[in-house]
Amino acid sequence: MDEYETSFEPMDVDISANSTSAMDISYTELPDISQMNCSRSPIPNIRFMTETQPENNDHISSQNTQILELKEEKTYNSYRSLFIIIIVCLLSIGSYHIFSYKCFEDFRSKSISQRLYTRLYGQTVAIENVIEFLDLQHRSKVLVLYGGTGVGKTFMVSLIFEDFFNHTNIYHYSMTNLEKAFTAESMFGVTLCQTSVMIIDDITLDNEIGKYVEELIARSSNLNKNITIILIYNCANFDKHLTPNCPNDFLPELESKFTNIDAAKKFVKFGPLTKDSLKKCIQYELKENINETDLTKMMKNFDVERDGCKGVHQKTKYLNVI
Repeated sequence: MDEYETSFEPMDVDISANSTSAMDISYTELPDISQMNCSRSPIPNIRFMTETQPENNDHISSQNTQILELKEEKTYNSYRSLFIIIIVCLLSIGSYHIFSYKCFEDFRSKSISQRLYTRLYGQTVAIENVIEFLDLQHRSKVLVLYGGTGVGKTFMVSLIFEDFFNHTNIYHYSMTNLEKAFTAESMFGVTLCQTSVMIIDDITLDNEIGKYVEELIARSSNLNKNITIILIYNCANFDKHLTPNCPNDFLPELESKFTNIDAAKKFVKFGPLTKDSLKKCIQYELKENINETDLTKMMKNFDVERDGCKGVHQKTKYLNVI
């Protein structure tokens, strides 16, 4: 027995849940470290994310650039469309003026004379002077009408151009509108027609009209065209009896303003109206035959020296309402 004194006493073995068998099982499930592939460590994954981040930023930047380019292209197209619309409108307006214009070329002195002598009362001498000047063959003409209020200056012009005010080459300004809006370049008739007419009303000696006249004549001359400029001056001063009279020095001062104007010039004075002229104005305004008794009564409502025929027109309208 001594040779074989081997103890068979059982070892203390823990057979609990943490027993050897359980440990054996857990060890067998662990991977072999020698066979592990170290290349699959988390480090490459980190490197991958850091490398792809700039690519994502470049992509976003590229998208933003495309959006901005689209916006710029849209804005450019909007402005281009607006520009095209404006050009089309301007061409349409220009085409309308070109294709629908009418040119006044001849004063037709015979028909004008008949109209003036029939309907303008008390200004026979002025009518003769005006007709003579309008018949004058000259490239640039300046006709100056001056006198008191209501004596027929503006009425004469309206009779001369009664059938032609809708023509392209006839322009009528008051002095106030002229200073605000006039430009020679805007006068299409000067360019399109051989002859043009410019009428300026309500002028006084205080107005500097010479620069406008010079500009018009220069433009017409450069285009080798004809132009007639008609200027209407009011010159009445009232004396102690409230009678309108032009001062004696009015004409010399007026003529001095046009000394340097290179054109044919004519200064035509309109004198005060008489009672006979006033009577004819009343008869014409009433548009009917009136007996002498009623006409005499009507005359009491007017003052020929202060009213003139312009005043007759205004008062007859008022009296008709009453």
